[in-house]
Amino acid sequence: MVAAAAAEPARGLVDAIPISMVRRSFDADEINPILNDPLVFRFAAVAGLAKFDVAPVIADTRNVLLMVDRGGILLCWQALGVYEVHTNFLKAVRHYSGPGTYVLNACRAAYRWMFTQSDCVTLLTRIPAHNRGALIFSPLAGWTKEFQRNNVWPSISDGLVDMTFCALRYDDWLRKTPELMLSGRAFHQRLKAEFARLGHSEEAHADEDCHDLHVGACIEMIRGGQVDKAAILYNRWAQFAGYGPIAIVSHDPLVLNIGNALLQIEGDEFKVLKVA
Repeated sequence: MVAAAAAEPARGLVDAIPISMVRRSFDADEINPILNDPLVFRFAAVAGLAKFDVAPVIADTRNVLLMVDRGGILLCWQALGVYEVHTNFLKAVRHYSGPGTYVLNACRAAYRWMFTQSDCVTLLTRIPAHNRGALIFSPLAGWTKEFQRNNVWPSISDGLVDMTFCALRYDDWLRKTPELMLSGRAFHQRLKAEFARLGHSEEAHADEDCHDLHVGACIEMIRGGQVDKAAILYNRWAQFAGYGPIAIVSHDPLVLNIGNALLQIEGDEFKVLKVA
């Protein structure tokens, strides 16, 4: 995380979709009416199910329910760092026409929440063949088709239908989320100001989007409470890319060794404790 030379904060990037667009809920009464809406139920339910009640699912705190206006995304824990995604929006807000739509923005905010605020490194989803809107939408949201199985989903109206299995892994999400560079550039600018405050000149290197991207993801994970995950994933990339690693000196207070300085991080702020 050695500081970059001063950079324009955006360099053509649009502002990130705010992660605050989604909020975690522990109240099944928020999502149950959406799941049981007839136009949602026909795609989400299996044959023989009369009504959804996800209260027992949400009671398991490993599972995550992220709510937005007129929609919800349920992420069910599958294994360490792996969650299956169930996306449900009322028909009035389903606009699958392309980037910038409400549902797409909500999904991107939810994925960003999971990758930066939880242990998530892999998202999985299954799409039955009769849900053509979701099949069109999934690549727009960053999903990659893994494989397909035939005649395995017992739909309530079409009998057994084919199922498409998709994944969104951390590295793919990172590449598809260039807005993370904004967080990386803001970090570097603050670091430069901290060096100046202490009367030191920072060790500079050329601006690189790839570095800003990974630093941005790292700092967002740290702010989301995922400190160890942030260090592991950043160092994995840094070793490959030829950047120096970071090290956790202390968790409480949170102190990082970034190679040329010791940083103490508190919430969204940090200060340089010592310059190497």
